[in-house]
Amino acid sequence: MWFSWKFINGVNYWEEDRETGLSEGRTQLLLVERKVSEDKTVTLSLKLSYTPGTAAEPVLLENREIVIEPPDKQGAYAISWKSSFHAQDDDVTLARTPIPGEAGGKPWGGYAGYSIRMNEEMKGGVFRNSEGQTDAETGAQPARWVAFVSPQESSILFLDNPYNLRHSSKWYIARDMPYFSPAILFDSSYTLMANENLTLRYRVIVSPEPTPSSESELAWKTWSHVEW
Repeated sequence: MWFSWKFINGVNYWEEDRETGLSEGRTQLLLVERKVSEDKTVTLSLKLSYTPGTAAEPVLLENREIVIEPPDKQGAYAISWKSSFHAQDDDVTLARTPIPGEAGGKPWGGYAGYSIRMNEEMKGGVFRNSEGQTDAETGAQPARWVAFVSPQESSILFLDNPYNLRHSSKWYIARDMPYFSPAILFDSSYTLMANENLTLRYRVIVSPEPTPSSESELAWKTWSHVEW
C-alpha cells in the first residue's frame, strides 16, 4: 500500500527514470513518530514534502496519520489512513495521465492517490464493489467501497470516506496486476489553491476470509460516521 500523486504542477512524482532510478519530483519523508497503545494499536505520524527537484522548495506539505489495529479473533485487522495536504505560497495542480477520449489519452490513464498492488499469488481473484458490480464492471465506476477476494479466499476491503474529495470516488482497477485505488483524479485534475488544505481519509480491512457484501457495507457505515 502506498500514496503518490502522479503529476504535481506538471512534474512526475510517480514514475522513476530508468537510468537514475529516481522520479522527477521528490516525495521526502521529514519525520516519523510511532506510538503503541495498551491494546497494541500502532499509530504512525508522518510529515512529508513534495518538491519538483532536489534543490527546489516544497510546493506541497503533508501530515499523514496511519492507525494499525491489532487482529481480531478471526485474524482480521484494519489500517486507517489520513493525509492532510497543505499547498504552499502558490496554487498546486494535481493531475494524472490522460484517459481515453482526451488528448494523449492512454488505456492505463487516470490513476493517482492511495493504492494497493498485490503479488502474483493474488492473480485470479475477484473484485466487487458497493454497487453490486464485479471484476471488469468495477473499473472507472464510483463506489463507496471495493473488496478483493483472493484465490485463497482471503480478502481486502478498501473503504472511501464520504467527506473525501469527489466521493463516491471512481476506482482504478487493474485485474492483471492485481491493483486497485480510489482514483479521485480519474475524470479531471484538481487545483489546490495557495495556502489551502485537502484532507483524504481511507480504511483498509484485511481478512483471512471473504467479507460478504452486507458486512462490507456495515463496515463502511460504521467507519464513515466516526470523526477522525
